[in-house]
Amino acid sequence: LFMADYILCLDKMVKGGLENGRWITFYDEFQNIYLRRQFIEGVEMMRSFSPLMGTLETNYRNTRQIHDANHKITNIENGRFNGIDGDEVAYFGYQNNEEAKKELKNIVKSLVKQKVSFEDIVILSPYKFHHSIIEGNRYLFQGITQIQPMQNEKGDITKLVPGTIRFSTIYSFKGRESHVIILIDINKQDEEAM
Repeated sequence: LFMADYILCLDKMVKGGLENGRWITFYDEFQNIYLRRQFIEGVEMMRSFSPLMGTLETNYRNTRQIHDANHKITNIENGRFNGIDGDEVAYFGYQNNEEAKKELKNIVKSLVKQKVSFEDIVILSPYKFHHSIIEGNRYLFQGITQIQPMQNEKGDITKLVPGTIRFSTIYSFKGRESHVIILIDINKQDEEAM
């Protein structure tokens, strides 16, 4: 949203405009990986309205288990934590794509037994759908449900089909949430690059 055209629209939507109106916005400068120049220009434009600026240094968004797992996988310091406890993060290893697909099916079957709704499950990968271990197979969970990519091959957001498990790249999913995240296609090389 931190792009000049959008900011001008926001200025018209806020009673009193951004200069005199009451508004609040949060952003993470590290989340914008594609339009960096436009983002920086947008932040400067927002600052021109002289807002009160602050920094959030404590993680309230994730559970303690996700906070700790993120550090374990990425080696990135997460800052302070003051959230809640949640379910433990489970790790499953595999040697090749076939073994990975079999493990993925077992995970989904286990979630179905736990009565987890398909709409509450998202599969994330650093790769696009056709280049992931799923290899673009929407019917991998045949007899259970289908996989619904959240973006088409052009990167456009697709209309979600109820009763399906969503798939997204990690980067496209940033800022969104789901009850169950299954992270795939992570290997030692990926961990070092994250």
